[in-house]
Amino acid sequence: MTHITRDNPPPRPPTLRDGIESWLDVLTSMLSLPPSQRTQVRDELEDHLRSRVDDLLIMGTPEPDAIRTAIAELGETAQLARHISSANRTPKSFRRFAMNATFFVLAGSILTASVSMMMPNVPLQQTDPVAEAEIVFATPETAEYSSLLDSFTVNVRDATLAELLEQIDRNIERPLIVYWQLLADLGFDRDVPIDIDSDSIPAGLALTILEERTERDLHDSIAVLEKDDRIEIGIRSQFDRRTREERIYDLSMFASERPAPATENTMLQITELLQSHVSPAAWVNRGGDTASATVLNTTLVVSAPDRIHTQVDALLSKLIAQHEAQQQEEYMHSQRGMERIRAEYTSAREKYLRDTRELAQAQNHARSIQSQLDYEAIDNKQRDELINRIDEIGLIITELGLRVEEQERRYQMLQSLVIEAERDLLFTELN
Repeated sequence: MTHITRDNPPPRPPTLRDGIESWLDVLTSMLSLPPSQRTQVRDELEDHLRSRVDDLLIMGTPEPDAIRTAIAELGETAQLARHISSANRTPKSFRRFAMNATFFVLAGSILTASVSMMMPNVPLQQTDPVAEAEIVFATPETAEYSSLLDSFTVNVRDATLAELLEQIDRNIERPLIVYWQLLADLGFDRDVPIDIDSDSIPAGLALTILEERTERDLHDSIAVLEKDDRIEIGIRSQFDRRTREERIYDLSMFASERPAPATENTMLQITELLQSHVSPAAWVNRGGDTASATVLNTTLVVSAPDRIHTQVDALLSKLIAQHEAQQQEEYMHSQRGMERIRAEYTSAREKYLRDTRELAQAQNHARSIQSQLDYEAIDNKQRDELINRIDEIGLIITELGLRVEEQERRYQMLQSLVIEAERDLLFTELN
């Protein structure tokens, strides 16, 4: 009986092209790399994926599920391609990727396009071809913006743009409006192959690939605008103008009790962060003409297309979540600090009261002995003994007095710290 191990994985049935090869076809077609480096990336990722599939097979996972899981662990295809391409900006970065392909694993991400890509082709209904129209089609910025287009696959190998859109038209019940002249101005010829070296992939992914190609080389890109009653395909600048609107964002949670200059600085920092991470080239103060932002006290007014508002919403949600987590951590830290100070205060108070009682007892004892010396008839020997006793008690009283003074200062200092800590904790709770 043959035992399955890491060094002796279960045999793979011969297939023409498995899911890993199909996924790698799509990924490498999206890379902005020279052919030799595409091959290097593909080999590295294939080694990683097949090794991971072997591990899952050993654990009893069926092969189709093992392939899906291994690919999903690498993250969303288009985003992974962007990370790999950006790593090529410096030779060191690319060599570092080549040595460790899993560097680009996006933890916790959900693979939608890649997993859907391995689904069997959806039968296409025969309808009339796409009619020409002086209107626009928009591509999703990412796969999550076009759920309908990700629900079916298209065959893109050797397909022209017109053939791709005909396949999309056959799979949707909504009207498909295409602005051919705008696409032609962007460099798209309806009868030229789109040059995506793969078979069946989600329609949304195919359009995303085309978008990223044009966005990389031009200031504009092909874009998709998906509405309940239609789908339009055109260029991004057209849809940006149509969907531009002003929205107000409340940033007061970042101000709390800070003085005005600190609050103003925080608002400017948040605005700069948004503009540097959300379509940086689109903002007016960065040389663009698509979006603008104005801060008034703790209010941010953004005038921008819907796609930018979506990204602003997402980034602000992350900032708010992080801010709330920091506030919670600060509250817990303040609470722990207050508990430590309160414990120190309680201990100092008990020592102060104990030493005060001992000092009072020693003073009473000394007064009692002095009374005996003053009023009782005693001989010289007894008098000498009482005088020695008074001297001994005097030393004890002096030592206790010093201790009481020290404990009183510490007790009063800790009492002030407890009051301050309780005040700070109350402010933290209120904020």
